Amino acid sequence: MSSSPAPAERNMSPLSRGIGWLIGVVWLFYLGQPIGTAWHHPPGVGRTVSLVALAAFALCYVLLFTRIRRIWRAGQGVSASEAWLFLAGLTVLAVSTIPATGGDWLVTLVYVGTAAVLVLPTRVAALVVVLLAAVPVVSPLAVPAWAPDEGWRSPSCWPRSPSTE
Repeated sequence: MSSSPAPAERNMSPLSRGIGWLIGVVWLFYLGQPIGTAWHHPPGVGRTVSLVALAAFALCYVLLFTRIRRIWRAGQGVSASEAWLFLAGLTVLAVSTIPATGGDWLVTLVYVGTAAVLVLPTRVAALVVVLLAAVPVVSPLAVPAWAPDEGWRSPSCWPRSPSTE
C-alpha cells in the first residue's frame, strides 16, 4: 500500500489534509455526560471498564472519520463488511459502558447513528437510526432505573389510560 496522498489530496495544503479527524473530535464534547457519570461511580471494575470503553469508543469514532474521509477522497465507497465492523465495534463499546454509566450510555447511540449514516446506504442507515431511536424509549421498560424522573412516563407527555383515571 502506498503512503502517497490520494489524487484529490495532492492539491490540498498539508494542514487541510490533516484535519479530517477534527470533524469527529468536535462532537466528542457530548460524551461528557457518560464520562462524568462513570468518573463519579464508586471505584471498581465497573468504573474502570466503563471509562476504558468510553475512551476506546471516542478513539474509534475519530478513527471512523479519518478512515471515511480517506475512502471518500479516493473516490471509493465503504465496503459493507467494513461498515458493519465499525458499527458493531462502536455498539459493543457503547454497551460496555453500562456498568458505571447506567442510562447515560444512551448518549453513545447518537454517535452510532451518525456512524451509520456515514457508512451505510441511505435506506439501511435510516432503518438503523430508527431502531437506535427506539432504544431510549424501550430500555426504561426493561431497566426502570433508566427512566427519566418526569420524562416520557409523565402524564403531560402521554394520554392517560382509562384505567388510571
